[in-house]
Amino acid sequence: MHHSKKPIDFLNFTNLEEIVMPYSKRFVNLFNHPKLKTIMLENFNQLNFIFTENNVLETLSIEKSKACDWSSLTNFNNLKSLYLTGISTLNDISWMPQLSNLIDIELSNCKKIEKRYCILKIVVI
Repeated sequence: MHHSKKPIDFLNFTNLEEIVMPYSKRFVNLFNHPKLKTIMLENFNQLNFIFTENNVLETLSIEKSKACDWSSLTNFNNLKSLYLTGISTLNDISWMPQLSNLIDIELSNCKKIEKRYCILKIVVI
C-alpha cells in the first residue's frame, strides 16, 4: 500500500462542516476553512502553533497537543464550545473570557491548570 505525503488541503472539501480525526502535519487550511464549524482533533503536534482568525468555527476539541499559543484561540470569534483534554502545556486560561460566545468549556487532564486551580481554591478558603 502506497502512503502519500502530499498535503491534504481542506479547501478542496467545499461543503465540509465537521471533521473528527487524528491530526496530521499534512493538513492545510484546516483552521481557515470557510464552512467548517466543528473540528475535533487528537494528537495536535504542531509545536508553537498560532491559531489565526476564524469567524465560522463553533466547536473545537483538541485531545493531546504539543505547546501552542493557546491565547490565540481568541481569534476564533464565533467559538461556542471548547474542549481541551490531556494538554500538559496549557498553564494559563486568563484569555478565555475574551471568547465572548463560549457557552460550553471542558478542560480535563490539563495538569498545570488543575494544579493552579487547586492552589487558588486553597488560598480562597
